Amino acid sequence: MQLQAEVAANQELSADQSNALLRRVGDYARALDVLDQYDHQRLLVARDRPDGSRRLADNALVALTLLIAESRPEDKDVMATLVVNLINDEN
Repeated sequence: MQLQAEVAANQELSADQSNALLRRVGDYARALDVLDQYDHQRLLVARDRPDGSRRLADNALVALTLLIAESRPEDKDVMATLVVNLINDEN
């Protein structure tokens, strides 16, 4: 984040670059919010996308499934909820 702020302060950005920077900051803010909810054990799973489309490719789903499978047994539910929240835009 600091590097992005320095780049934005030291050079003039185009409209596209400014939009991309704002999207990136929004993504970071969303991820931090999800991790904060994880820390406070308040994560919930929202519904699927209205159009039923997929957010991730099959190989990404396999990697996330392995992450959950390799986690400690007592952490599996929390890990699954964390992954779903990081994937889901509505949380």
